[in-house]
Amino acid sequence: MAIKTIPKNKAPNSGSTALNAQDFQQYSQQKTVTLEDILSEFKKLKLPQKTTNAFTIAYGIAEKVHKTQKRDTGDPYITHPLKVSLNLLRFGFTDSVLLSAAVLHDVLEEGPRNGYPVKNLESEILNKLKPVLGNKAEVVLENVKRLSNNYYSYGEGINAEVLPVKLCDILHNSSSLQELISQNPKKVKKGITKYSLFLERFKELAFQDPKTKAICDQIFIELEKAKNISP
Repeated sequence: MAIKTIPKNKAPNSGSTALNAQDFQQYSQQKTVTLEDILSEFKKLKLPQKTTNAFTIAYGIAEKVHKTQKRDTGDPYITHPLKVSLNLLRFGFTDSVLLSAAVLHDVLEEGPRNGYPVKNLESEILNKLKPVLGNKAEVVLENVKRLSNNYYSYGEGINAEVLPVKLCDILHNSSSLQELISQNPKKVKKGITKYSLFLERFKELAFQDPKTKAICDQIFIELEKAKNISP
């Protein structure tokens, strides 16, 4: 089926080269990601200081919210938004607004569970990012809302701007499914179905940009790996 053109929802293009599947496999084994890893990538890519400043501020909020949380894999939760951010960079997305939203993408959903009211977090995001990003801080907040199940049913808030973040989120979660096979096979099967349906729903939009298509291709690979070892 031919891909329809959707001008208003054209996927963002950072101008960087998308990571291919082989390159992804070479670095995907890096389980623990730190702020220093991300900042090192910024330096290699020669990103503006504004990007570093904004991301560091956003990370500070995320680290506070997720400090006591663990992923199902047992890893500190903060490694997830950091890995999502790293995936964005590796697939060629370097926009400061997108990267800030990536590291913050779970704070509004997880915050109340950890004692941080949503409204307080919204104000904190705006107040801390505005000195660096100006009015674009509001775009960051809107993107974080679109990525949060607090505001939209799963997938309902996704548009072209936040699609790369959501795909990198799914990519990390998909690559983690293999670790959960023995302890929670039902959750693995549920994850495979959930992510497969998301890809089917958004692949037409994602395939308009080679970078988002490359992320989709890698998600398919990770889901197939999980299917092959799932009981």
